[in-house]
This record gives sequence, structure tokens and C-alpha cells, in this order.
Amino acid sequence: MFRTGRISFHMVKRVRLTGQQQQLVLYCSQPAAQAKLNNDPSGLTDEIIRVDHAGELGADRIYAGQMAVLGNGPMGKTIAHMWDQEKEHRRQFEELIRKYRVRPTVMTPIWNLAGFALGAGTALLGEKAAMACTVAVETVIVEHYNDQLRQIMESPNPDQELLKTITKFRDEEQEHHDIGIDCGAEEAPFYKALTEGLNSNKINMNNKQQRYEKIAFLGEGQFATVYKARDVLTEQIVAVKKIKIGSREEAQDGINRTALREIKLLHELQHENVIGLVDVFGHKSNVSLVFDFMDTDLEIIIKDPKIILTQADIKAYMIMTLKGLEYLHMNWILHRDLKPNNLLVNSDGILRIGDFGLAKFFGSPSRIYTHQVVTRWYRAPELLFGARQYGTGIDIWAVGCILAELLLRVPFLPGESDLDQLTKIFQALGTPTEDIWPNFSKLPDFMQFKQFPGAPLHQYFTAAPDDLLALGERLLALNPAQRCSCTEALTMKYFSNKPAPSLGHKLPMPNTNKQNVDEKPALKRKLLEAMESGKMPKKLVF
Repeated sequence: MFRTGRISFHMVKRVRLTGQQQQLVLYCSQPAAQAKLNNDPSGLTDEIIRVDHAGELGADRIYAGQMAVLGNGPMGKTIAHMWDQEKEHRRQFEELIRKYRVRPTVMTPIWNLAGFALGAGTALLGEKAAMACTVAVETVIVEHYNDQLRQIMESPNPDQELLKTITKFRDEEQEHHDIGIDCGAEEAPFYKALTEGLNSNKINMNNKQQRYEKIAFLGEGQFATVYKARDVLTEQIVAVKKIKIGSREEAQDGINRTALREIKLLHELQHENVIGLVDVFGHKSNVSLVFDFMDTDLEIIIKDPKIILTQADIKAYMIMTLKGLEYLHMNWILHRDLKPNNLLVNSDGILRIGDFGLAKFFGSPSRIYTHQVVTRWYRAPELLFGARQYGTGIDIWAVGCILAELLLRVPFLPGESDLDQLTKIFQALGTPTEDIWPNFSKLPDFMQFKQFPGAPLHQYFTAAPDDLLALGERLLALNPAQRCSCTEALTMKYFSNKPAPSLGHKLPMPNTNKQNVDEKPALKRKLLEAMESGKMPKKLVF
């Protein structure tokens, strides 16, 4: 899910690399350092194989393009020799992909087309132009292989087979470079511009701290710092979340696990209503996650007294939340921390689900999970009763609490402890019985509560229409088996009835900076949780 934009190289004889062609060469040069998290050798091996397979595919297609134009000329045999070696490199990496069960890059079709176009396009300008392309590309690939060899040798358990393979390939790529020089590459009119262009952008790609130029500090927590940045290659504004990996002992407390879980999940996800992971890179004891920049979040919008939320606005936010969550659930992912400040909103009014630090794959009904998930005010009753086996219903309950908060403009069930949270839930919705929620009394942390009668939702949301209340009842069902799925919710009459949801650009946005908005409820919630854990985190804005 890495994104790079179009980079323009202007050269004589109208030689210009397209954005895809430059991505191809830069991808070939991208180090596997971002996978080297917590000295994980298997992660390093997987990333090297994936990146190098893509790079060798690109090189293969470059020589195929050159052969299509120059194959019958004097340079034909020379290009064929180099092409044969590239095809063998590609074949061996395909074997390694099968052996190590590595998922190949989804960019393969682009590398195929872009590589061929780059090879053929430069070859059309003549033999020296083709060799200039060879030298420029092979220079980057040789440096890339040297970087990988250093990383493998520095890892705790170097993969000897991979070390031997990359050493051999590095030497053969160096041979291709030297052949290009001997065949007059340096005499091509655009040789200097091409090699300098590729190498200067390689620096920006590899030195990620240089690539992402800090604009503003956004906030910090106990283990993360977030700042607004500009990608100097694409001019895209991003948010960089810098996470301290820490020591092995700290990793046992979940710091490393949280960062790695977020990377693993977001790397596979792509949906308009799910935050995009743009890039990942490591530096010393930190790992940085680069996200789409989002201007605000739903908590800020809800708390802003100057904003009037119409029924159409609320419907728009609910549709986007449910569509994003539906995508996660269809991909067997529980978010496990849905709340207003994890629903991020950009200046176009697009809502995206963020913060996947507690997210988890689910599937097996017998699988055991921790119940210490979801911020308390949005935590489902089964979690409060200690359930270790649960499903999508915990996220659905949180969505119900968010809907209620959109209507009330204050949290619906703001408990000050787990016991108080259950009390508030039952006071509002009624204490469950075995008829309403079979076997709930067998949950690990069950305790007997006073029988509260509860009240219908219209008594709490007096201005809400009946179709919205019907949705709320399904989202906030005490029995998780009676809660609707996201797909079922989106088909309910509320979403097809008038008013139509507000268009993104018409949704309200706060005029004030996040730090200037009244955040006392959010801070109170964070402080209460911190006191229970014995830790007092600094304010985390992202």
C-alpha cells in the first residue's frame, strides 16, 4: 500500500520516465530495513525476497524491451546475455517465494509494463541510450544488494542461502553495469541526467527521515509521537506516527506487538473509509508509520459547540463508519477500539477508521481473546463480564454508543469503572435475563445486578425518528447474538429514508485547532484508564 507520486525527469531527446517507470527503479532500490523490526530475521528475509523478486522482474522486462528493439542488431547478443542472467535471477527468486511462502507484490503487472516501456523507449534512441539505461538501473540495484548483504550479515541468524544468492546476483548486476560502460553508455546525451536523477531520488526513498519533512507537532503519548509532514517526493501531506520499540522487556508489555499488529493489518487494507498506511520505516529504536493526513476526528466535531449536526450529517457519518467496519469484518478483522476519536475526518468530509493497535484477526469460534479491549465507555457488556470468546458484536456495540453520542453530543454511557459501566448500561437499557441473553450468567466475571427496568430509546433521544431508533435498538442489543451486522445495518430503512446523507464537502468541520477544543471528557476517560493501569500517559492527539 505504499504510494509514490509522479516524478518528472526532463532530458534531451524527449526522454522522460513515467511515474510508474520511476516507481519501478526506486522500488528495486528500496531497502528491506522497514521489515527489520525488533531484529526479526524472518521478517527481513520475507521482505528481501519480495522486493528483490519485484526488482528482478522489472530488470527482466527492461532487457526484454531492449531486445524487442535491438535484438537483431550488433548489441543483440550482449543484451541477450544480460537478459538470460536476469531471467535466471527472477526464476530463483520465484523459487524462494514458494519455499518461504512469501506473498509477491501486487504491483507485478505495473512492473511488467513499466519495465518493458523503459527498456524499449530508451533503446529506440539508440544503443548508447539503451546502455545508459542499463548502467543507471544496475547502479541502483548493485547498491541495493550491498545494503541487503550488510543487513543480512548484521542479523542474529544470517540466512546463508540468501546471502550466497544475493552475493552472486550482485556480482552479475555489476557485470551488466560494466558492460554498459564499455558499450558507450557515458556517451549518451542524457546519461548524466538519468543517473543523477535516479540516484538523487533513491536517496529520498531510502532516507525516509529526509523524505518526510516535518511541518508541525501534533501530539505524543507514552510510546508514540505524531507529527504532520510533507512527502518531498509527492508533495502529499501525511501524518507520521513515530513509535518507540524499546527493549525486549518492554515488548512483553505489548509495545512492539501493537506496532507490528498495526503494520501487518494496515499493509493489507485498502478502503475509502479505513485509514491508509502510506509507508513504514525504521530508525534506531523507533519505527515510523506514515498515514494519510486527517484534519480532525469525530470527537472534536461532536464536542465543538459551534457545530450543528443535522440528521443528514449524522446519517453520513454512520454510513461511512459502517462501510469501513463492514470492510474490516468481511476481511475477518475486529477493530476492538472504536470510539469517536478513532474515527478520523479529512477536509473533504471523508471519515476513515484509524488506530489499529488493538485490532485482531478472528474466525475460529473457539479462539480465546483478551477481554481488556475497547475504551470503557464503548465496551460491550459481554467484555465487561469477562468474555474471552466474542465476535463482531463488540464493534457493533461501540458503533451504537457512537451513534448515541452523535445525537446527545455527550457520551451516552460514561462509566467511571467497569462496575459503574455495567450499572449505567443496565440503568439505561434494562438488566438482562436468561430469556433475553441466554447463558450470560456463565460468563467468567459475571455478577448479579439489581433488576433495572430500563427505558425505550425514544426517551433518551426524543428528537430521533423511528427508523433511527430501530437502528439504535439493533446496535445496542444486550445480547450480542441479536445485534445486527454492518451489512444488515446498512440495509435498514434509516439509510434509504429521507433526509439523504450530507455530501462530504457539506459536512461541518471545526474552525478551531484540536488543542483548543474542550477535551475534558476525553481527558477524563484517558486519566481514569491510566490510573487503573498505574501509568499516566501524556496527551496523545493522533
